[in-house]
Amino acid sequence: MINIGICDDEESTRREIREICGELAGDLGFQAEFVLFEDGNEVLSSSVQLDVLILDIEMPGINGIETKQRLDIFGLT
Repeated sequence: MINIGICDDEESTRREIREICGELAGDLGFQAEFVLFEDGNEVLSSSVQLDVLILDIEMPGINGIETKQRLDIFGLT
């Protein structure tokens, strides 16, 4: 099982990415669990252990680049 985080401020985009990743996981023969986030703050405050994180670059508040940089500080990337 692989845990995939999807962070995007647009709900429709989160759902679309989840659908694409779910189909790809099935095609490749592995199971995936998805965690959806609306913004970088949700990612940073989450206690879920993620194997993959897909980040939107442009989001209100903490954008995807800043979220990634903060995760680097904590040694999580």
